[in-house]
Order: sequence, then structure tokens, then C-alpha cells
Amino acid sequence: MTSATPAPLSSTARMIVMKCLTGFSCAIHCAALPFVLALLPLLGLGFLAAQLLAWKQLARQGVYLVTNPHSSFFYLLTAVHAVHLICGLLALIFLWVRSRFKKELKVTPRGQAVADAVTIYWHFMDALWIYLFLLLFLWR
Repeated sequence: MTSATPAPLSSTARMIVMKCLTGFSCAIHCAALPFVLALLPLLGLGFLAAQLLAWKQLARQGVYLVTNPHSSFFYLLTAVHAVHLICGLLALIFLWVRSRFKKELKVTPRGQAVADAVTIYWHFMDALWIYLFLLLFLWR
């Protein structure tokens, strides 16, 4: 029997790597950018898979959405976080596709604005994830 700790910790490790790569993407050379933009969604999908495993583990232990208010709160917040993560992954995939099929590596104001919007979105996700982590795992 395994405990519920490994899934959140492995998810934490994936998110830390993802955030480091996102934060340093401005300093990454243009040739490496498509690789980084392809790697980030894979890490995000790994995080979602770990979250799904955590939900399945809770269900095996008899903790469901309607079990009590605490489990409802946990499922609701983590599901909202997952939806936001999926939206962010779609934005990263869009940037990856755009970087793969663009002939020139010339930065345009519109292209920079889109990349900046995705970056701001991920910083919002950072704050939301830290709040959820503190609320659900550290607050007793």
C-alpha cells in the first residue's frame, strides 16, 4: 500500500522544472526555443497524469467528491487548477507550433505580446499553485 505523499511530491518536482524552464526561456537561444516549447507541455501533461493518479488513489481510499466538505473542496480546487493548466498547455502548444512553422525567427510586436501574455498566465498559475499547495498540504 502506498501513501498519498509521492504523487504531490513528484508533481511538485515536475512543476519546479517546468517553472524554471519557463522563467529561463527568455535567455534561451532561438534555436533551442522549439525544443523547450515542446518539453514544457510534456511536463505539464506529466503533472496532470500525477494529479489523476492522486485522485484515483483517493477514490481507492474511499474519499470521493461527496464524501465530506473537505474532499469536495479539494476536488473542486484541484479540478479548477487542472482546467487552468490545460489552458496554459494549449497556449504553450500554440507557441510551439508557431515557432516550428515560422520561416523567420524575427520577433514582431504582436508575436512578442502573445508570448508575454502566455508568460503572465504562467506566473498567475505559479501563484495559484503555491496557494493550493500551502492550503491543501501544509495548513492543518
